[in-house]
Amino acid sequence: MSPLPKSAERIDVEVGGSIFTREFKVEFQASEADIKDWLVASEGVAFSPSRSISEGTVGYTIDESDALFAQVTVDWETLTVVIHTYWS
Repeated sequence: MSPLPKSAERIDVEVGGSIFTREFKVEFQASEADIKDWLVASEGVAFSPSRSISEGTVGYTIDESDALFAQVTVDWETLTVVIHTYWS
């Protein structure tokens, strides 16, 4: 993943898991142009096919990852990005 865009705001980071697992969820908002640039620059996301999750929300599976689950979700209506990953 590329570093968050410089315009990123309302950044929230959640860390979870146990002694055997680890989970991270990062959420931020940025301009539409910066989100698009960030997606293109982020390895594993740039070539991942998108899928519609709900009206205005698109999900990308991060393929270039050692995680059991890694996904980026973009809500284009609120310009909110969520990065969610976990592994054990």
